[in-house]
Amino acid sequence: MAPFSFVKKERRLVFSLNYGNIDAVLAKIVTLERAVKLGKKDQNLLIENIVQSRQNEGLELFSRGGQSIFLVLSSTSKRNSLYDKLVGVRGVSLQVPDLTDATQKWQTGEISNYDYLMFLNFVADRSFNDIMQYPVLPWILADYTSTTLDLTKPDTFRDLSKPIGALNEERLTFFKDRYAEMSGRKFLYGTHYSAPGYVLYYLVRTAPEYLLCLQNGRFDHPNRLFHSVSRTWDNVLTDHADVKELIPEFYQPPGDFLLNFQGLNLGIRSDGDRVNDVILPPWAKNAREFTSKCLESLECEYVSERLHNWIDLIFGYKQQGTEAMKANNLFHYLTYESSAAVDHQFLDPAMKAAIELQIKEFGQTPKQLFKEPHPKRRTNSDPKPPEPKIETERELSRELSSTASIGSFSEDWVFVQTDEAPPLEDISKGIASTCSGLKLRKMQKIHKDIISCVRLSHDCKSVYTVSHDKLLKVHGVNDVSMIGSFSISSLPLSSMTVLPSTRTVAVGSWDNNVYLYSIEYASIIDSCYAHDSSVTCVCYKNGRLVTGSWDSTVKVWDFPYDKNSSGKPPPPNMIAELDHDNEVTSLDINNDVTLVASGVSDGYLAVWDIEHEAKEFEFKAHDNDVLSVTFSPDGSSVCTTGADGFIKLFSVKERSESIAVKREEAYCCVVWLQSQLLAGGMNGSLSLLDSNTLNIISTIKNHTDAITSIDVSLNDNIVVTGGKDKCLGVWSLV
Repeated sequence: MAPFSFVKKERRLVFSLNYGNIDAVLAKIVTLERAVKLGKKDQNLLIENIVQSRQNEGLELFSRGGQSIFLVLSSTSKRNSLYDKLVGVRGVSLQVPDLTDATQKWQTGEISNYDYLMFLNFVADRSFNDIMQYPVLPWILADYTSTTLDLTKPDTFRDLSKPIGALNEERLTFFKDRYAEMSGRKFLYGTHYSAPGYVLYYLVRTAPEYLLCLQNGRFDHPNRLFHSVSRTWDNVLTDHADVKELIPEFYQPPGDFLLNFQGLNLGIRSDGDRVNDVILPPWAKNAREFTSKCLESLECEYVSERLHNWIDLIFGYKQQGTEAMKANNLFHYLTYESSAAVDHQFLDPAMKAAIELQIKEFGQTPKQLFKEPHPKRRTNSDPKPPEPKIETERELSRELSSTASIGSFSEDWVFVQTDEAPPLEDISKGIASTCSGLKLRKMQKIHKDIISCVRLSHDCKSVYTVSHDKLLKVHGVNDVSMIGSFSISSLPLSSMTVLPSTRTVAVGSWDNNVYLYSIEYASIIDSCYAHDSSVTCVCYKNGRLVTGSWDSTVKVWDFPYDKNSSGKPPPPNMIAELDHDNEVTSLDINNDVTLVASGVSDGYLAVWDIEHEAKEFEFKAHDNDVLSVTFSPDGSSVCTTGADGFIKLFSVKERSESIAVKREEAYCCVVWLQSQLLAGGMNGSLSLLDSNTLNIISTIKNHTDAITSIDVSLNDNIVVTGGKDKCLGVWSLV
């Protein structure tokens, strides 16, 4: 059986041990700590757990098979003592959940909306074993009366940018008026979106004993039991004491919690209806179909585009404080994490008991996970390139050497063999080191994740790289020795441009910001919240900074950066915002700084007049993602490449497509070499093309995965490449 994995968290501790089952883990715990008593679960223990788990006294164990145990000790010190002993057990090690990595995978579609929300609940200390901190998920749908569910209509969905209490403007006015009249510590909502009573309201049919415990041995009045999905939705929109969200069971087929399979006598409502199975919307025939459609709605594109707004409210920067007030998301102060340590704040036993009871009734807000706006998810559904298979070094060498001389060679590009042997740490060992007109100096793995952009310094003595590992690195060109490594953002870095005649770069990040970073002083000079979603591309020419984003906009900023000025430079001033229908994936600006070319995830190329913020022309250039766009040196043409394998040239003057050629391998990036093009391929090849015909002059495979970025200096005869294989390549032009 798979071993347990376990995590130490700030407020509770999650473990896993290399034992076969939960019973073995329990036996070991009892051996280690006789003070821990694991008797049968009873109703008194349940209520005690609700209170004590708020005071850093809990211990939760998970198995990879899905089992879990939640323990509550009598004090924080005993919990910590047990933890210390568990850590000392042979074969036990800690694992820390990587929030940044999970966010990145959610953004790129590698994990579902449901899985990401459950991960956030886990990191925020929510547990299925603690109804005080039960996992919370959002109401997604707003239509519970139609016979069919239409996921293409915006009216079908709840507004995820607002908390439940703010969905009804009339009711929100009541809350605001009451807030204005309050004295002391004010709040908008006296009840919470996730409290023990709300959790058991939904689970009365599957966990009746817990509700009986909470209600002193009786079910609640039939009028207040969970009877109808539609009526519950109406209540959360209109009732002044009901702002509850949902629990994960709404998105977990088959939905047994909706069925009275135990035949419980839940009573008769005042309208004469007997409370039995939950009454479902007309668009669901049964509980399985209802929960399946709820899950489908949670994963649909409309919700994916907006789910970050709800995360901001529940786990993010709008959860408390000034931003919570602006978002009409302010709850009673006892619901927040800082109110948990009542044993230290209130020494009077009567006061302490009263506060604990109030906390139990109010519920608890999750731990705040994000202090800045949560990035938006990328919603295009284009297939991603397959991950490279893992091969032995010998197999890799044989494969690459067999493709080293593909293509023909022109007279002015010669095949050159490098004389330099790679160092031991150089991952290019065994890789063919020649390409028509290029001499490989070094090929070395320098990052822990995809290199998203490479740029040469103005003196061409250094190369700057940014990566999805959140680092900006500086390496020497001659020997690829690392000069510096700098952490800029908590999320991946997507793009970079070098500011004129300086050692300062502008870096785009998935946290929606553009950072101005001084390599010389190893510090952030300034940052700008540039977009409402991840920044995907940045470009700078002649006093204009241009940025693109998954928020479907390109922004042009006036930024005449003066390297000789003292102090902090003035912030960029936005002078144009260019709207697109889908995520902007690539852009370029012509040398005259009059036109911007942008590529979009739906395959469109647009060329814009900056001064008039007008679209010069637009083409459906590719079937899906436009991977790169670049102006020719004279600005007369735009070259585009797409995930569909096409490379195309468009005439700016004629506003027409000039040439289109399809390749077996799509090109991820392209740079102009006067009358020729250098293109990096999806499979790691570097190809030289004739810019008049787009015919391949020569090609060679040097990276083991997609080449994501290329930069070139014709004056210094240097080419640098970065790839998905995390490697930096430095070449000499011959």
